[in-house]
Amino acid sequence: VGCLLTSIFLMVGCVTTGKTRLSENADEQQALKKYTELGLRYIQQGKTVEAKRPLKRALEIDDKSPEVHNALAILFQAEKEPKMAEDHFAKALQYGPNETRIRNNYAAFLYSQQRYGEACVQLEQATNDTLYDNRASVYENLGMCYLKIAQIEKALGAFDRAIDINDGQARALLEAAHI
Repeated sequence: VGCLLTSIFLMVGCVTTGKTRLSENADEQQALKKYTELGLRYIQQGKTVEAKRPLKRALEIDDKSPEVHNALAILFQAEKEPKMAEDHFAKALQYGPNETRIRNNYAAFLYSQQRYGEACVQLEQATNDTLYDNRASVYENLGMCYLKIAQIEKALGAFDRAIDINDGQARALLEAAHI
């Protein structure tokens, strides 16, 4: 019985109360997410200066986060800094090549820069993600992109695909009818 009590006492003494590597990593990931979301919220409100502080902090936590680089790209796009925006989109896609939302954002950036051919390429890649929840919008955007480069048949195909996925895509319906 004495030996049993000693072993129980020793086992209790081995319990740690500090943070483990796993919990620290989870805390960092949570902080990364919160800082990124806060930065994006500021950008949506037009407060780009305020957005820089949480995004800088997020970048300090993980400088290879595709989400942080995407947010920074959106920030610099809003501030009319296309070179910096493109640099961060490139990093976001380097660190998250399968992130369809980021690819779609990059395509919208390219489109806004009147780089329609490049935007179409990014949107074509984005359409490959069959589980992306905004896939109909990607096809709709692809159709608009094809119109800009005078590929009418491809545009009609993209609009039809958008309508097949979601028959409520108003712009796709309108553009397809116009064609």
